[in-house]
Parts: sequence; C-alpha cells; structure tokens
Amino acid sequence: MYIYIYTNRVRLVEGQWGLNSCQPEHMQAKDFQRSVEIAKEEAKKTDVEAQRARKEVTSRIARVSEELRDAERHLHFITELRAQEFARLGEVEQQKRELLEVHRKGAVEHERMKCQLDALGSGQGPAELFDLPKSQRSSQFLTLQGPELTTSEPEQQRFAPRRPL
Repeated sequence: MYIYIYTNRVRLVEGQWGLNSCQPEHMQAKDFQRSVEIAKEEAKKTDVEAQRARKEVTSRIARVSEELRDAERHLHFITELRAQEFARLGEVEQQKRELLEVHRKGAVEHERMKCQLDALGSGQGPAELFDLPKSQRSSQFLTLQGPELTTSEPEQQRFAPRRPL
C-alpha cells in the first residue's frame, strides 16, 4: 500500500484500503447467511423427519395399546374360566366324597350282615352277638332282611348323577 502526496490519490488509496478492510466482513456475512440458510433447510428436513417418526410412534402406540387391551381381556377370560373349572372340580370332588361315603356305608352294612349271617349259622342270635338291650333287638334283626331297610339316605344321594365335564 502506497500513500501518495496527491490528495486525490490518497483518497483513492484510502478508499481502496477501506474497501479491502470491509471485504472480509462482507464475505463473512455472506458465509454466515449461507450457513443460516443451510441450517434452515436442515431444520425443515429434520422437522419433517420428526413428524413422520412421531406419526409412526403414535400408530405403534395405538397398535400396542390395542394388543394390551386384547391381552387383558384374554387374561380376564382365562381367569374366569379357571375359576369355573375349579368350582366344577370342587363339585366333582364333593360328589366323589359322597359316593365314597355311600360305598363305605354300604360296605360296612354288608360286613355287618355277613357277620350276622355267620352268627345265625353258628347258633348265635343277633342280640347275643352285639349284646344289645331287648328294646333294640327287633331293629337289629331287621338288618338281616336287606340293606334298603337300614339305610336312611335317599336314593338320589346313594347314586348321584354325574355332570358332564
């Protein structure tokens, strides 16, 4: 850079020097403006991508929520079915216990009759066999005539119908 003695020239040189000193700032502003425009474009692209991703996530959430509701309904159904099956199993077990009790009573009665028949065959009467008082001898003798006279259970309790499973 040269400084001349002529005033016109000095102004020109100073003006040229002034342009040279402003040119980097002008270039920096243009570069900054370009980078801002590029950032805006990238922000728009990112925003579009984020909206698309948000829609996908929203649809997945709705789908998973529906699947969860279906699973909860199925679990509720299975729980109710299990409770019904346990109740039915309890009923079957109760009927089984009742049948076993009827069978046990029938077996005891059968053995009692067998013993009484054996005692009658050996010459002993039923009263001597059980050492019963005279007032009870006649009722004990009735057992020899058949189990239907000695049982107090109604017929439906002896042979309970089975429920289908």
